[in-house]
Amino acid sequence: MRTPFVGILLALALVGCTTSTLDVQPGQLPGATVGQAYDVTITATSPEGVSNEKTALSLDSGELPPGLSLRQGNPTSGIEGTPTTAGTYPFKLRANGGACTMGGCVFGLRDYTLVVNP
Repeated sequence: MRTPFVGILLALALVGCTTSTLDVQPGQLPGATVGQAYDVTITATSPEGVSNEKTALSLDSGELPPGLSLRQGNPTSGIEGTPTTAGTYPFKLRANGGACTMGGCVFGLRDYTLVVNP
């Protein structure tokens, strides 16, 4: 027999993991050029103003330009590499801020468009 308590916990767990509370910066990425090194630090700031440069990054949608990759907190998180193909690359970046609790998962999302010039 199911108890209401188990159902409530399941509902909280499912709803809680949609809590987007981090502000991912910068708001826009600087353009890149084919064959030139590219390095941008991505930070995630909590509503309390605490900035984290070592946040775990992942792509929520889209793709990075060929030659670029996500850097995971060593010593800062960001996008780095040398782009190899000119074009316009839209993607959504997710910054995860820590473990999930009953209060939700702390993360932030930011839509970017990175232009790689020839």
